[in-house]
Amino acid sequence: MEHPQITHAMATGYATQEEVEREVANDIEHVEDHPVEDMFGTEIDPGDGYFIDGNGLVIYAGNAEDYLIEVVGCEAFIAKK
Repeated sequence: MEHPQITHAMATGYATQEEVEREVANDIEHVEDHPVEDMFGTEIDPGDGYFIDGNGLVIYAGNAEDYLIEVVGCEAFIAKK
């Protein structure tokens, strides 16, 4: 049994980068009253993406990797070519 999204992609082709970005932008809530900075001190400007974790910590999207390593305790790897 195939996954419905795979069946759809095979029938209609893969989405373009523009389509993916538009879909992601539509799925993210746009708020007027946003935090001024994240837990690392990075300023959050209008139009910037950010996350709020289960403990209420604000993470600027550009600092997601730092958050995963420093707070969550993940290890980062790069796949060999």
